[in-house]
Amino acid sequence: GSTLFTKCKKRYWERPHVVGYPLILAVQDFHAPRPMIWSSSALYGIRQVERKRYDGSVEIVSEPVETYMWEGKEIPAGFFLLQPDTENISAVLTNPIGSISKFNRIGFLAGFGDRDIRMLREGICYRDTLIPQKFVDEVYSPDYHETWCEGLSGYHNPRANQPLSTDAIPSAAHHSSREGRILSELPPFHPVGSITCIVAPAKL
Repeated sequence: GSTLFTKCKKRYWERPHVVGYPLILAVQDFHAPRPMIWSSSALYGIRQVERKRYDGSVEIVSEPVETYMWEGKEIPAGFFLLQPDTENISAVLTNPIGSISKFNRIGFLAGFGDRDIRMLREGICYRDTLIPQKFVDEVYSPDYHETWCEGLSGYHNPRANQPLSTDAIPSAAHHSSREGRILSELPPFHPVGSITCIVAPAKL
């Protein structure tokens, strides 16, 4: 939240080469170990909670959030709601998969590194459902595939002066809010967090 508010003070939307175009902020959250999947609710002031019904089925419930407290500092939730000047931000991009592990996997797929290396990737994803699922993949398998865009989420500002079309980034997940709920359009496979274990062969 603090980083986004600081970016707003730069007033990029007033620069001649930006006027009339969608303005996107791209951020990554490294404030603690594996924090990058925590960030979406700060943009809309909505927390989504998984609850079990009496019959054992699961539902996703949206709850409003007004503020966040961190080390004695209070930050208003809902960056896109009624915060000053945020209507000039079209979207915020983030990718919890966009870490050094992705570079290792993509590099291996491109033919770099020792072919005897074994990589095992385990994580949480959305796969044709709104309920998170676990997945395990062998990166060294001939069937493994991954793109640079995999895991990317675009959080669209429902109040944007210059809306960003979802067609601009077709293979990403796209999120927005309406009537107190977060709406998501997801690709068939959308990981939200993963850990990659690398096993290197012993050299004699």
